[in-house]
Amino acid sequence: MKKIALYLAGLLLTASCIYPFEPETPPVDRCLVFEGNLVIGESSTMSVRLLQPLSGSIFTDTDTWNINGEARVECTDGTVINGVPRLRGSNEVAFIFNLTNASAKEAYRVWFTDDETKKVYRSNWMKVEKAPLIERIDFVPDDKSVKVRLTLTGPADDTRFFCWTYTEDWEIHSDFLPLYRYRYGVDPYNIRGQAYEEIQGEYDKYYCWNSSSSKELFVADTRDLNSRTLPARQIASFGRTTSRCQELYCISVTAYGISADRYAYIHHMNEVSNIQGDLFSPNPSAMRGNLRCEQDSTELVLGYVGVCQTTMTRAFFEGTRYYTGRVDNSVRFFPNLSEPLEAESNEKGYDYFYMLGNRPLYLVADENGDEKMQWAPRRCVDCTVKGTKNKPSYWPNSHK
Repeated sequence: MKKIALYLAGLLLTASCIYPFEPETPPVDRCLVFEGNLVIGESSTMSVRLLQPLSGSIFTDTDTWNINGEARVECTDGTVINGVPRLRGSNEVAFIFNLTNASAKEAYRVWFTDDETKKVYRSNWMKVEKAPLIERIDFVPDDKSVKVRLTLTGPADDTRFFCWTYTEDWEIHSDFLPLYRYRYGVDPYNIRGQAYEEIQGEYDKYYCWNSSSSKELFVADTRDLNSRTLPARQIASFGRTTSRCQELYCISVTAYGISADRYAYIHHMNEVSNIQGDLFSPNPSAMRGNLRCEQDSTELVLGYVGVCQTTMTRAFFEGTRYYTGRVDNSVRFFPNLSEPLEAESNEKGYDYFYMLGNRPLYLVADENGDEKMQWAPRRCVDCTVKGTKNKPSYWPNSHK
């Protein structure tokens, strides 16, 4: 496994998950990798990636050879759906298939013709794997963190293998809500009437959002269970001091059933990509993909293309009552302004502090009882330093 870990960049399979490894195979001129989820009822993507050997059996992305060809999906009712190519790079091409009107009762197979070699690659007929039922998504807080747990149930007795991914969105806010805005360049000295203006209406940089996606495909096997329900399994967690717990958090889980073959393939790749594996981990080349070369069945072909239905469920967590993060009030300060007559020598007017990345907050009395403007670092005042204003369309509150 040490050898495998040295070449983690060897292979990237695209489908929102990364499976880097070194195929231990005899030297070949080129190797194709197919990856994709053909989702019935949706527009779906299959990618074709070209790898080349560096030396011996070590593979890497090629930047000298192009990959071009034609792809199609064939249905047992005679329907043929041609893929629309969308070039991603010289060594990879993605094909878009319109499966909006495809029937879940039929079986499907995938074809690809390589323009360079004129070889044809084909999968076997695949039935549509039905989507499981997402029974529930639970949030379980403890003293330090919040754990996210998922419960799934197969739609039929023959659905015993599950796969899921997730995306996260969470709302944050700045540490301080300022009452004033500095008018940069108007007056660099302590003349408040010209240097500041009071913020009218809602401050637009108090609420922001962040997002993240799972980095791998998660799989589960229920063959050894008495029922086809997968008991609650932890799929994510976040600390109570982190921004995910500051306001409102949402996790969107997409789940689908998979065949036994695809489960074996994903499980195998997860083991190979785990650098903490041991010497008894399976040989990376022992698990080839589900497409074969028609002209040469011994040719190394990697990756897996599945046909499935999916289901998606969102769950929200109000983190405010559990958030244990603290605001550092020590960062607030009164600018140490130079007198106007000294400005030519040290130039420490308000513009100076603004250019250093600070922003005004409140008009308060200093230690001498004089009314002055208090400032703080921009990161504590402007939420766009740590997030974006890209509020998800489905977000349930009225924050802007």
